[in-house]
Amino acid sequence: MTIVAANRKWRKYLEADNLSRSATTYDVSLNNESEHFERNIYQISEEERCFTSYPPKINRVAKIVLKKSLGKRRQSTRKLALRLTRSGSNVFHMSVHRYLRKSLGVKPYKRPRKPRLTKKMKENRMKFAVTHKDWTVGDWNRVLWSDESPFKFFQIPNRQNDRVWSKDAASIQPCMKVKFPAKIQVWGMMSHQALSELHIIPQGETVNGDYYRTKILAGTCKDAIHRTAKNGSVLKRSITSEMSGIIFMQTGHLLTLLN
Repeated sequence: MTIVAANRKWRKYLEADNLSRSATTYDVSLNNESEHFERNIYQISEEERCFTSYPPKINRVAKIVLKKSLGKRRQSTRKLALRLTRSGSNVFHMSVHRYLRKSLGVKPYKRPRKPRLTKKMKENRMKFAVTHKDWTVGDWNRVLWSDESPFKFFQIPNRQNDRVWSKDAASIQPCMKVKFPAKIQVWGMMSHQALSELHIIPQGETVNGDYYRTKILAGTCKDAIHRTAKNGSVLKRSITSEMSGIIFMQTGHLLTLLN
């Protein structure tokens, strides 16, 4: 007889005889076989709880603890179940999950990430938005957007998304990790119709004002602006259709007009 069938007979036995669910010893007939229940069926191991139809209920103290945990950080169902178990309420983490979802009507969410902006930053962004809110598509087509960004070698992917389906864990190729991975700094520029060549900043080089003017603006940026080809690759054709009134966007600064 399966465990599910045994639990079904056990339920009928309790309902027929109106016995307390906290009893510890009963003789139950299962397919003409007598089995002796010598312990409370609710005090079972976590492995057995996955197969029984009688999960342990959330008592009054556990309900109070779970209600107080709402809105707080680092409150996973496993941590809450462990906290309740240590306080004397032996509760499985799936029971905690079921109570939170069905009884309290809450859902687990990840905390959103937002940039930490100062009051001055917010004022500058609002000023920029108000100043350029009436710009047309033609106005934005004259903007050259530029930025620099670091790129690490041996970047470790996000383990939550980097999944490999396999029958054997030993057959999965490991992801090699470097303690102090090397990285490079790369500068680039783009417009609505073309891209500039990438400018790789040498390792150990500091991007100060002199380096930015002599190496980036007078070098890679100038070469991209002086292109004349109308067709071809985005790295070969003209980066803007009109040379007059070009607007250059530099990281951390407002739009600057290039004459």
